[in-house]
Amino acid sequence: MHASFSRAAPRVAGAFLAVAAALAPPAPQAEAEEDPPPRIRASAEAGAFRLDLPGYSPLLETDSAERSTAFLDHYDASRQGGVRVGLALGGATGPDPSDPFVEARGFAALHRSTQTAEFRRTSALWDALEAQQLGVTPERLRALTEDERKEMRDAVFADEARRNALIDAVRGNTGLRFAGWIGAVDGQALRFTPNFLWGDAVRAHSRRKTRFYGVDLVAGAPFAAGDRRLSLFAGPSVRVLSQRADLRAYEVTHRAPDDNFMTLRDRLRGVYWGAVAGGRLDLALDKGWAASVGGDIAVYRLNAGYSARQRTRLGADPPVDVATALDLRDSRTAAAFRLRISLGAALADALTLGVEAGGEALSHAPRVRYAGAGDLFANGTRHAGARLGYGAAMGLYAAATLRAAF
Repeated sequence: MHASFSRAAPRVAGAFLAVAAALAPPAPQAEAEEDPPPRIRASAEAGAFRLDLPGYSPLLETDSAERSTAFLDHYDASRQGGVRVGLALGGATGPDPSDPFVEARGFAALHRSTQTAEFRRTSALWDALEAQQLGVTPERLRALTEDERKEMRDAVFADEARRNALIDAVRGNTGLRFAGWIGAVDGQALRFTPNFLWGDAVRAHSRRKTRFYGVDLVAGAPFAAGDRRLSLFAGPSVRVLSQRADLRAYEVTHRAPDDNFMTLRDRLRGVYWGAVAGGRLDLALDKGWAASVGGDIAVYRLNAGYSARQRTRLGADPPVDVATALDLRDSRTAAAFRLRISLGAALADALTLGVEAGGEALSHAPRVRYAGAGDLFANGTRHAGARLGYGAAMGLYAAATLRAAF
């Protein structure tokens, strides 16, 4: 009996499995093919960027009447290149490809620089004027060493009549230009006219860091037609533009660097709160290639802030050593316009490697106005203090991208 059961058991088990298979519901993988779960899309990018900002500088040029005529650029603020990274994560709210989607995307860009610039006489007339006062020819003056020229100058300034004659000659020559720095960032009056240097060289050394980053959280809906897919979206948006610069400027012609100098620590920040709306067109190309072009417009409330800590030191008699602090706040409406173009190739079923280029234009980027045009910088005269201003900015980038769907 045991042997008969052993021979029949395989046949009974086989029949049972056949019936069970016939009555069983479809396999789980069949359900997945007919009713797929929502797919999540993620992307990462890394590349280079270029940010064109409105420049600003506390170094200035004055005329013989001791009025400001121009500002001397030293911060390399107008054009900056650096690195940029970006991340995005999103997905459809349902299983159907035409269901609405949500997406979070962010980026961060960073630039650092160190710069040394020297500003000598900003007018060739100075040598001729100084040679006349010192009683030598311009050629002889230019052949003197710094120590020899200083000795002759000291002789002129030690004689009150000759000193006054030199001052009158300077003020009477409207073509002269002199390089220097603002005496005090808040515009307070300082003794001994520290704001510019008559014919002396000024050296400026600065370290600068610029950060630009932001996040968008958008919701939208896709509209597909063949190999084309148009997605419209809108949502909240935040941008932050931060600039920091540490500057040291000093006279180098006849003095030690710690005699006549100015240090300035600048902090300029703009925070943009608002909303963005736009669209993206995705195109499926041959052999696994795909292209995308998108653009959007954003409207922001810009909160700008500026803080400065400054020290001015002059080796006069008695010496001048003034510490100045200033904090400014302002707000206004700003707008941004963006464009992105990308091209990618499929590495696998859900993995794409590509390149992307884009740009962003800001209607308002904060900058600093340290003094007004024509402000008087005479001895003991108050001038306009620093104030916040604005200018347009443009950012461009190119990056390698990696996109995945799962």
